[in-house]
Amino acid sequence: MLLATLYEKRKRISVHRSHYSRQWFQYGKTCIGFAHGDDITLNKLKGSLHKFVLVEAKECGIDINHCSEFLFFTGHLHFDSFEDLGGVKHFIIPSLSGSDQWHRNFGFIGSKKESSLYIVDKKEGRKAIYYS
Repeated sequence: MLLATLYEKRKRISVHRSHYSRQWFQYGKTCIGFAHGDDITLNKLKGSLHKFVLVEAKECGIDINHCSEFLFFTGHLHFDSFEDLGGVKHFIIPSLSGSDQWHRNFGFIGSKKESSLYIVDKKEGRKAIYYS
C-alpha cells in the first residue's frame, strides 16, 4: 500500500498488489514469474515449473502462445544461480541482507551481500544481467 501511494501520480509506474505466492506478468514476448521461493522445495519447483506456466500464468492473463521466452525468479536461498529447465529459465537471485542469528543458527553463512538487475527487452527478451 505504501508503494501504491508513493507512485499513485506516476503514469508510467504501476504497483501490482496480489496475495498469490507466485506472480506472473507478460512483457512483450516474455512471460516473467516471481516468487519468494520459501513455500516450495527447489526439486518440486524444477519438476512443476512448466505446470505453473501453463496453468497459473495463463490464469493471470498471460498469452503463453505469444511468448517466446519464459523467465522465473526466486530469491529465498540468497545465492546466485541459473538453470534452464527445458524452456523455462529459472534464476535464483542473490540477497543484500546480512546474516542474522536465525541464518547463522541454520547454517546459512558465507553468502556475499549482492544484488542483480535483469534487463528484458520488449521484443527480444532477456538482454543483460548486472551485478552489484
